[in-house]
Amino acid sequence: MKNTYKYYIAAAIVIILGFLGVVGANYIKYQNDLESKESNLSNTQNIGEAYFAGGCFWCVESGFEKYKDEGVIDVVSGYAGGNTVNPTYKEVGTGNTGHREAVKVLYDTSKISYEDLLKIFWRLVNPTDNDGQYVDRGFPYTTAIFYQTSEEKEAAEASKNQLSSSGRYDLELVTPIIPYSNFYDAEDYHQDFYIKSPLRYNTYTNASGRKEYLSSIWGDDVHYDIVK
Repeated sequence: MKNTYKYYIAAAIVIILGFLGVVGANYIKYQNDLESKESNLSNTQNIGEAYFAGGCFWCVESGFEKYKDEGVIDVVSGYAGGNTVNPTYKEVGTGNTGHREAVKVLYDTSKISYEDLLKIFWRLVNPTDNDGQYVDRGFPYTTAIFYQTSEEKEAAEASKNQLSSSGRYDLELVTPIIPYSNFYDAEDYHQDFYIKSPLRYNTYTNASGRKEYLSSIWGDDVHYDIVK
């Protein structure tokens, strides 16, 4: 009995130490990521902003930040397009504020174009779903492209038309292209969630159906290769 008790104690210690190791590693990664973003923002002269809604902003933020080496500087999770000033996550979730979960993408326009961002965006969403994204249902999780200029509007419409005629989808593409009106940063705990809470993030994404759907549509092209 004593040996069994000692075994459980030792196992518990190993689990706790392993968990603390993961937390520590993720904290270091998060701090390094913050320093890198601050450095890039201060050293980049041509910074553009783009706004997209693609369902759960944890996943959309993570998806765009995979292109940090190609010119994406920072991605901020937030709420866009609604009527409530500075809404909370809980308020947006009710569907009564008119906001969608969205992201603000800060990018180096000398390295990556708005057209490139559009191609990345399509590879993160199901543009045929008019009532949410994957496991998340309701208006706050619907897709949208928020344009700020006539050039962005034209680029978004051309990109959508090209994708629609590509034959990848059997259903109509319903992602709206609408004027940008507002964007409010989400709470701090939502920012870089995939880095801060990887276990919870991976559990969610693995159960959401997002990866399986995108793989079925895009196959080996699910990661967009930016042409320099």
